[in-house]
Amino acid sequence: MAAPDIVKVFNLYVDGSKVGTATGSESTIDAPGEVQITADGVSARAQGVPTSKITLNTVVTFGGKANTQKLVQALLNNTPLKLTQGVVDGKIREYYPMWCHSEKLSGEFASGKATGAYDFEGAAPTFTG
Repeated sequence: MAAPDIVKVFNLYVDGSKVGTATGSESTIDAPGEVQITADGVSARAQGVPTSKITLNTVVTFGGKANTQKLVQALLNNTPLKLTQGVVDGKIREYYPMWCHSEKLSGEFASGKATGAYDFEGAAPTFTG
């Protein structure tokens, strides 16, 4: 009998520093293109440049954290960052360059909860490990 697979959430690192306030993330790899249709029907698919999108969800701390402040500074200065996901399917995924293009903050008075979301877009990942 084969050993069961190990399921473990992957961490997200920004320029080598773990985002300790992260509560989750979502990543998408897109391979843009377009089906080429001729008089004979579908003949090929144009191939665009692969890109990635990542959304990082965090808790927002009252005292602030250097890693989320780094994201805001990168957003305001249009500075590319290197994002690294922990092990996914046996490989480490590195995304560079990635630009933070959005920060969304949310607060809830009843629970006292404060959360944030940071959206990135940029290059397709490279794989190591």
